[in-house]
Amino acid sequence: MGKRKSSKKPMVRKQNEPLSTTFKCLFCHHEKSVMAKIDRQAMFGHLSCKACGQKFSTPINNLSAAVDVYCDWVDACEELRVKQPPKKAKAAPRSRTPPPASALADDDDDDDIDHLASARRDKESKRKSARSAYDDDDEDDDVDDDRARKVARRAYDDDDDDDED
Repeated sequence: MGKRKSSKKPMVRKQNEPLSTTFKCLFCHHEKSVMAKIDRQAMFGHLSCKACGQKFSTPINNLSAAVDVYCDWVDACEELRVKQPPKKAKAAPRSRTPPPASALADDDDDDDIDHLASARRDKESKRKSARSAYDDDDEDDDVDDDRARKVARRAYDDDDDDDED
């Protein structure tokens, strides 16, 4: 005797998920705020952010989708970022009270630095005298003196850079 013929199960066709037309904004970082629109007649894709108002347009072809327009935007932003010069670190803030003109007029570099450092030390000593009697750390004095010297040296270097221009 032969086997029974088994009926084949019908093939289940997997549904393709439609590609997204909303994306995360590169500038304001809001989720699903960038809407992509494709104008097939004009052959242009347009992006616009609902949150920050950023807009972008790019030429497309017949096979382009909203994801392609978004990828072009990401690539364009990355290209601009690479072309920009690197940002400089913020300079230390200058002291609020400039040294007297007589101290800046002479050519001796050490006097200028000493003057700025001594002014800083005087200011720190006034602050320390106002502190409570419970704060008697000697290590703080050394750290403050070193910090004052560094600030004075930076201010002097910044003044030299300005004079060269």
